[in-house]
Formats: sequence, structure tokens, C-alpha cells
Amino acid sequence: FQFQGILVKPPVKVSTASVYKKFKLGLTTCRERNNIVSHIEKGAYSQVLELCYNSLQETVFETVEGLKRLKQILLQCGSSKVIVSGSGPTLFGFFDTATIRESRGKVEKLAGGKNFIIIADSEANKAGDGNDGNN
Repeated sequence: FQFQGILVKPPVKVSTASVYKKFKLGLTTCRERNNIVSHIEKGAYSQVLELCYNSLQETVFETVEGLKRLKQILLQCGSSKVIVSGSGPTLFGFFDTATIRESRGKVEKLAGGKNFIIIADSEANKAGDGNDGNN
């Protein structure tokens, strides 16, 4: 199983300062960040996904209305995992390479078409599907 990504950016602005102001940092533990590279090299993609996270995610979901629903849409369309990019509002969904085009079509349909900027895998764009990511 290999994966590619779909980025979905809703048409809202998020203040990074406001997200950090609301963010409650608890005690942290050292996650296995160094293992991500070794898992990629071994082709152990499920382990890579397990290690991917964003500590700001829950705070971003509380800050941006409807973003949690958009995450559910990505999961419903076949994403193995969905993570908020940075302080939001962009979401990154991990999809199986074999079904990326089909998944992308489902995301576009369910997310409201032109209301979002949807950037899919580079292979689909190379194939000349006409989407430059600015729909």
C-alpha cells in the first residue's frame, strides 16, 4: 500500500495567533519522529500514518466551524488519516495511490465543489486532467 495526498483548503482565514492563544500545551512525550524516515524506507506506510499528528488539530477544530465535518468527508471518501496542516484551515488526507482519482472526485462532490481549493496527487495533474489546484 502506497499513499498520496489530497489537500483541501476551505475558503476561510485562520489567525495563527488565535489558534496558539487557545492551544493548551500539556506535558509532552517524545514521539517516534525519527522512525518515520525508516518506516518510509521500509515501505511500512501504516506505521508512518500512525506517527503523523498535529498537536494543534483539536484547537483548530474548535476554532474553525465546519472543519471537523470536512475531516469526516475525507475519511468517508477513503482517506486513511486526515491531519490539519499547520494551524489550519487546510486539511491533508492520505489516500491509497490506486484509488486517488476516484477519491478525489468524491471529495470534490461532497465538499461542495468550487467552495474549496482541492489539490490532489501530482500524477493526476501530470495526466492532464486540467486541474491546476485553483478550482
